[in-house]
Amino acid sequence: MSCIRKVILWSTILLSLFVFTACAVRDLEVTSLDTASTEPITVSSPVKAHLTDGSTVVFAEGVTVAEGKVTGDGRKYDVTLDTSVRVSSIALDDVAAMESYQTPVKAGQTAAINVAGAPFAVLGIVGLAKALFGSCPTTYSLSDDVPVLEAESFSYSIAPAFEARDVDRLNVPLGDQETVELIVRNEALETHYINHLELLEVVHDPGLTIVPDPKGRPLEVGSLSAPVMAMDRSHRCISGVLDLPDGASWSSDAAQLRRASLDDFEDYIDLTFDAPRSSDRVALVFRLRNTLLNTVLLYDVMLKDQGFRALDWLGHDLDRFLDKARLGLWYRDRMGMRVSVWESGRYREVARVGDQGPIAWKDVAVTLPVPDTGKMRVRLSFVVDNWHIDQVAISPEVRRADVRPVPLARVEASETGALEEARENLSMPDQSYVVTRPGEALHVTFDVGAVPEGRMRTFLMAAQGYYIEWMRHDWLSETAAKPFEPSDESLMRAIRLWEAKRDTFQKQFESTRITGR
Repeated sequence: MSCIRKVILWSTILLSLFVFTACAVRDLEVTSLDTASTEPITVSSPVKAHLTDGSTVVFAEGVTVAEGKVTGDGRKYDVTLDTSVRVSSIALDDVAAMESYQTPVKAGQTAAINVAGAPFAVLGIVGLAKALFGSCPTTYSLSDDVPVLEAESFSYSIAPAFEARDVDRLNVPLGDQETVELIVRNEALETHYINHLELLEVVHDPGLTIVPDPKGRPLEVGSLSAPVMAMDRSHRCISGVLDLPDGASWSSDAAQLRRASLDDFEDYIDLTFDAPRSSDRVALVFRLRNTLLNTVLLYDVMLKDQGFRALDWLGHDLDRFLDKARLGLWYRDRMGMRVSVWESGRYREVARVGDQGPIAWKDVAVTLPVPDTGKMRVRLSFVVDNWHIDQVAISPEVRRADVRPVPLARVEASETGALEEARENLSMPDQSYVVTRPGEALHVTFDVGAVPEGRMRTFLMAAQGYYIEWMRHDWLSETAAKPFEPSDESLMRAIRLWEAKRDTFQKQFESTRITGR
């Protein structure tokens, strides 16, 4: 098949996928079927089969795959979705992709942003089989009408059971505007379920900085002081690297990554600060983001290693309390960053920073006790090569900020216009969602009014929701009977896979971003 015919084929398939969407979808997975299997494959959940001619077949009661055929009680829709006929089987060779789906929590109350007929969305996903970029909604502000990346929201909420709220500081100067406009994009092969969006406003004195803590509570911090000494586990002096938020970030040494084993897969940074005499607590302020190790863990180990089993794992298993608890507790124990202070001859853990995502820089602060000695020793420990760290500093001035929530005023969607239903669904955290698919974007506006004279203000974006990763074609080339097992062995597999692709994966990842209008 020529390149041009492949482009036309995938464009047609993806166009049908975008057009054929119910009012709401709970779980969305794109799959490819294993034709080499001699045993029948049974899929009990409802599925949609997207065919190579651009048509779509809906099997509401599931399917059985055997002897080169997909059988079930189906209805086949043409590419325009104007006509349909009943079918009982289709040739497996005619199937380009499949997706499983469930109805939402409250049918009819979840709005799907429909960009049917928007060719930019289709053309942006022509490279479907090689698309890597993800995960989670990305938020942009506008600076002179140019979108500037600000945040990625609920990065590790990979299923409904892990729905979370995320708070990110907006860094583009917006303090003198009476309206704030943001763009929330789906730039990945995922379905995003956005429950709530709001802006948080903090009015403060000049010279103070507003930074959220790990729970999303904004803190006011004063002047920042860099560490007088910073050294990582590889004995590299890295003080200058961490002093300023300039993009020249620290990451684990490649040799340290190679040395990782089941017995020891940690890295750490030791910091020394001049302890302030005027305060018994300080704010430790970070600017950081994750490496793509987490992405490899999700893509290659959690999903790809399971093959078809990942559909049930995401759609059903993680809704069960014990499965959710096992995964959540394991992830909390192993991933993220532990912050410890030196006391009585040993390091004592006093705070944690959860994983933040690999796309946008995150500003976050934790509060630490100040020792009686003149120096303050802090250790940051984490799974090897899990972080890019741009800045670490302390401030002796820290207090909880006074916050004004600003509700969402208006929502517009690409190619669709104003959406009152979407605004209502996003106005509070409840059981109604706005669903976005690859290439779609929400333009959201907040009316913030004028800033009080002589004061400054900082805005933070609060977003709550979850997302469902699409199963790429090559992820399902191997079938597996067992679900993902949270274990050190699974983590080490991810570390080894990340080590092998570390030098090239970042560029490849960024190049597959799905952009719309």
